[in-house]
Amino acid sequence: MYISTLGATGWGKPLFITGSSVMVVLFNATFCMERWFRHKGRLVMNYNITEKILSGFAIAFAIIGGFGLIFLTIFDTRRFPNVHQAMLAVFMYVFFFFFLKITYTDLY
Repeated sequence: MYISTLGATGWGKPLFITGSSVMVVLFNATFCMERWFRHKGRLVMNYNITEKILSGFAIAFAIIGGFGLIFLTIFDTRRFPNVHQAMLAVFMYVFFFFFLKITYTDLY
């Protein structure tokens, strides 16, 4: 049993969509705030232009992954199994690049 199966029930669907949407908004807001604080000097400034570019990619991929997660919760496994699998692939693919960015930033 998957969490999306429980989220597809009549009582769980509105809570599931609302909870995931709030999580996505807060998650994306942290990326934007981190970038803004680095720009304003409230956090350690970027060492080079590569970090700035990677930060922009991280924000873009977080937004795309967030949309994938929201669509993943909207299109449940019971009524939309193919769309649900496609959105799962989008969500997982984007977060792969997110963790790749973290690894690259930590290594260099």
